[in-house]
Amino acid sequence: MNELLALDQVAPAKDINVFVAAHTNVGKTALLRTLLGRDVGAIEDRPDVTTATTSYELVAGTDGSALLLWDTPGFGDSFRLARRLGLRYKWQAWLMREVLDRRRNPPLWRGQRLALDLRARADVVLYPVSLLERPIDAIYVAPELEVLGWAGKPVLVILNQGGQLSNGDAAARVAEWRSALATHPVVQSVFDLDAFTRCWLQGVDAFRGNWSPAA
Repeated sequence: MNELLALDQVAPAKDINVFVAAHTNVGKTALLRTLLGRDVGAIEDRPDVTTATTSYELVAGTDGSALLLWDTPGFGDSFRLARRLGLRYKWQAWLMREVLDRRRNPPLWRGQRLALDLRARADVVLYPVSLLERPIDAIYVAPELEVLGWAGKPVLVILNQGGQLSNGDAAARVAEWRSALATHPVVQSVFDLDAFTRCWLQGVDAFRGNWSPAA
């Protein structure tokens, strides 16, 4: 009987949920394809291609746990999204989101739903930015990091799309982005991973590091 009670008290295996969340059309789905080593989602040269949040298993643990990667809709109107999440009263935020935005501005509604999902389920957020843009021009990054700060989860920034630059330009752009991101406390780490040019095995090795689903 004591052995049965002990079995009942064993904590269930916990998945690690890694959400890939960022501005629309910066290569989120391409990054997922690199890490997973297979074609998932849809890639097109236009905003709002991904409209649903979908999970994919990257690593499975022997205890039934898994490291899950989540593809998400892109953030669009980042400034308005940050203002919506900053509303003082929950009833007001719900009214604006579910009554006004859901009907009149579906991308803004999806952004708010994603922020709520990150707060509720994410363990870590991967936030890719494009090295084709300079930090001074990517004005959407600051409000999006504000949104991720609101969600309260650690953020790892991935400097993406550097393969389209020369080696010297890419190195300079990486340094510029690292300096700009150092001013945001929500950012825990920054690393360079070009989803379009690297072998998917390199991407997985760079991402996994010492992670374990059973940790």
